[in-house]
Amino acid sequence: MTARMSPKSMKNKEKYRRMRRPCKIVCVLYCVFVTSLYIIIFYEDTNSIRNIDIELYNSEKPYVTYFTNVTFSSQNEKKVAIWTTFFRSHSWLNQINAVFSGCVHKCRAVDASGVASSDAILFHYQRNDLNVQRLPKRNPDQIWIIYLLEPTTYIERNIEQLNGLFNWTMSYRKDSSVLAPYGSFVKRKVKPTFKPPLKRRHFAFAVFSRCNDNGKRYRIVKELQKYIDVDIYGSCGHKKCDTKTQGCLSTEKAQNYLFRLSFENTHCKDYVTEKLWFSLKQGVIPVVNWAKEQQETRVNSSHVINLYDFATLKDLANYLKSLAVNETLYKSYFSWRDYLDVETSHFHSFCSLCEKLHHHTMQRQVYSDLNGWVSNDICPRYRFVQTITSWIDRWVLFPVGL
Repeated sequence: MTARMSPKSMKNKEKYRRMRRPCKIVCVLYCVFVTSLYIIIFYEDTNSIRNIDIELYNSEKPYVTYFTNVTFSSQNEKKVAIWTTFFRSHSWLNQINAVFSGCVHKCRAVDASGVASSDAILFHYQRNDLNVQRLPKRNPDQIWIIYLLEPTTYIERNIEQLNGLFNWTMSYRKDSSVLAPYGSFVKRKVKPTFKPPLKRRHFAFAVFSRCNDNGKRYRIVKELQKYIDVDIYGSCGHKKCDTKTQGCLSTEKAQNYLFRLSFENTHCKDYVTEKLWFSLKQGVIPVVNWAKEQQETRVNSSHVINLYDFATLKDLANYLKSLAVNETLYKSYFSWRDYLDVETSHFHSFCSLCEKLHHHTMQRQVYSDLNGWVSNDICPRYRFVQTITSWIDRWVLFPVGL
C-alpha cells in the first residue's frame, strides 16, 4: 500500500520544482554563452593570428612618402598649434610652453585659434581627444604631428583613416620622427636622498591600474608572493596611493621599500613607461618584465633587474632576498645617481621637437601608411576578442586557480 504525501510535503515539492526551473534556464544560458565565446575565440585565433604575425615583422614596407622642393619658414620662433586636448585636458599647452622656455631654440605653443599662422599642429592620439571628423584645413607648408603614448595593443581605432594625414610621429618608439620617451636621464644638480637598505621596513611594492592586462602581471605577482612580500597599490590593489604626482608614492614612502615591481601591462616595442623612471628617481630598485625588443637601452643590469634573466620566479625571489641583506651590492644599483638625475615628465622631449622644427634643410614627408607603421610591432594590434579572453583569464580563471 503506497503512502500518501501530506499536503505540506506536496507544497514543498512544488516549491522546489519552481525553484529549479529558473536555475535550469540560467545554466542553459551560461553554457550557450561560454560555448559561443569559445567558438569566437577559436575562430579568431585559428584564422587571424598567422596574418598578424606576417604583418608584425614586415619592416620593409615603405610607411613614409618623401617630397622634394618644399620650402620651410626661417622664422626665429616656431609656433606649434595645439589642436586637441590631452586626456580631455587643455592644460598641456601651458606645460609644453614651460618646456619650450628652457630650450636652446625658440618655440611657442598656441591654442587652436592660432592654427593658420603656425609652423606645426600637434594632435594627441586618444579616442577622447582626436576627432577625425573635426580637423583643421590642410596647409601643405605646415607639419602635422601625431603624439602617441598608448602601446599598439591598446589602440582600438582603425588607423587606416589617418593614412596620409600626419608628417611626423612623436612617441616612445625609437623609430618615431621625434622620440618622446616616458623618462630620461639628466645631469644631477642636487644631492640625492637615499635610505640604506637595512633601514627599509618593507620588501617590494607594485602599482597597477589596469587589472586584466596582456602582460598577465597578476599571475606573476601571485607566484612571487609565495616567496616574498609584495604590497599592491592602485585600483587593482589593496593599498591606496598617497600622491598622484610621483607615481603613486612619495619618495619618502617609496624608500620604505627595497624593490618596485615595475611591470609593464603589455610587451610592445620600446614600451617602457613611468614605472621604471619613478622607481629610478626615488631610489628603489626596479624589477622589470621586458621582452627582448622592449628593453630600454639607456639602462642595463646595473640599473634594473629583469625577471626574464632568471630561470624561475623562485630564483628571482632568492636573488632579491640576497640583495636585501647585502648593502654594498644593493647600493651598487644606484652608483649612477651620484652624477645623474631622472626626468619623469611626459613633456621633457618637446625641446627635441623644437630643435627639429628649426632644421630648415630637412626633407618633407608624410606617413602614407601610418597604420602599417603602428602595426610594425612585436605585440599584436588591438582585437576585441583579446579583450574578452584577457577578461576571462583575470576574473574567471585566475580567481579559481586556473
